[in-house]
Formats: sequence, structure tokens, C-alpha cells
Amino acid sequence: MLDQREMPSWGYMADNGTTLWEAFNANTRNLSLNHWTHSAVNEWLWRNVAGLNPDEQLPGYESFTIAPRPTPMVSWCRSSYESIRGPILIHWQREGRQFNLDVTIPANTTATVIVPTDHPETVMESGHPAGQAEGVKALSGGPTTYRVGSGTYHFTSAIAPP
Repeated sequence: MLDQREMPSWGYMADNGTTLWEAFNANTRNLSLNHWTHSAVNEWLWRNVAGLNPDEQLPGYESFTIAPRPTPMVSWCRSSYESIRGPILIHWQREGRQFNLDVTIPANTTATVIVPTDHPETVMESGHPAGQAEGVKALSGGPTTYRVGSGTYHFTSAIAPP
């Protein structure tokens, strides 16, 4: 339902509008073209595949977490979320044993970034050890957990093959 571009599928809906419809055969004459029940799959995708989750203590995306979840079946994700504070961009990709994560954090916000890896010592940001990179602070939440401010970051790490 997600990969396909023909009706009935979420891909067909995405190609033919900006929202998800009340039913796979909806049109302007019979059903809503903006319906929350089918949109729940969108939330699942950005929370669980892209890894974007709001911080409930700092609402309105003043702060949020990015924790991608590559799997053997999902080797990449490109996601954008139009938050009230500006666009949050996430692009990650697994290529063999290499994991790449590009994130853009809007102005006046912060993010906790958790880089998936089985070798924490390999995590880099723009070619520098992540904990020493400008604008990146290592957190005690885990060996690959970082706090970043607004800006664009390029993380890389070694990861076990799928």
C-alpha cells in the first residue's frame, strides 16, 4: 500500500494531492479528501521510520528527537515536516556498513539526535568526531546521543549490515 502508485494505495493519494483521503476511491463528489484515519499512517512513518518525535516538555517543536530506525526492509528515508517553527528535514540512508544522516533543524529550536550504530566510536559529523563537532554536544543518554541547535548536520557511522 505504501510502495504502489496505482489506485488503491497511499502512494496514489500522495501523487494526486497533499493529504490522505477518507477512502481509497474518494473523490470530491463522494468522500473527504482530507481524512485523519488514513493520515495515521503518515504519523507512524515520520515517528518510526524518519524517527521524528516531539518533546512533550517543550511543545510546538521547540525541541524534538530524531532517531532513525533502519531495518533490513527499509534502507533509506527522506522526510520533511513543516513545524510551526520551520521545516525539519531528515534524510538517512544505509549503504552496506555505512549509515548517513542529514538533518536540518529550524532556527530557535534544538534537537536530540540518536545515530544508529553498533560502533559508537565511528560516529562523525561533517568529518569530525561527533562529540567534538561544532554545534554538537554529546549527551549522557547513550553513546550515540547528541544535542544540536539550529542548522544543517551530516552524521555518518558504521552500522551492521542488514
